[in-house]
Amino acid sequence: MNIKSKLVISLLTLAAFSHCTYEPYPQGKELYEAYCSNCHSSDGTGLKDLIPDIRNSTYYSTRKSQLACIIKHGLVAQDSTQVIMDMPPAPKLSNFEISNIINYINHQWNEDFKEVLILDIDADLENCVNQK
Repeated sequence: MNIKSKLVISLLTLAAFSHCTYEPYPQGKELYEAYCSNCHSSDGTGLKDLIPDIRNSTYYSTRKSQLACIIKHGLVAQDSTQVIMDMPPAPKLSNFEISNIINYINHQWNEDFKEVLILDIDADLENCVNQK
């Protein structure tokens, strides 16, 4: 094989691999798109006044240990006169799938991203069941 052939093969190989991008938490992305993005949109911004922007919600920013509970059991928030938010539960999701969703959204929108382990999700869900 001559130098020209080696160069062409090298360039083709480099071109093929340069288009590959690493997307962490692909299952989390798939699950988010299947269960969450219809309401919260693909970028988490929600639907104006109807569905909150989850990236900037207090549940996302200050109550991270409640995210698993909210995903699994849903959320009904109300003020003194009316229900202002009603998020349906996703009881069929496994703890592993919930951890993938949380890791995906944390990776996408959180500058201080810290991976959530399945053990964390197990503990968080145990705590929310005990609080009900």
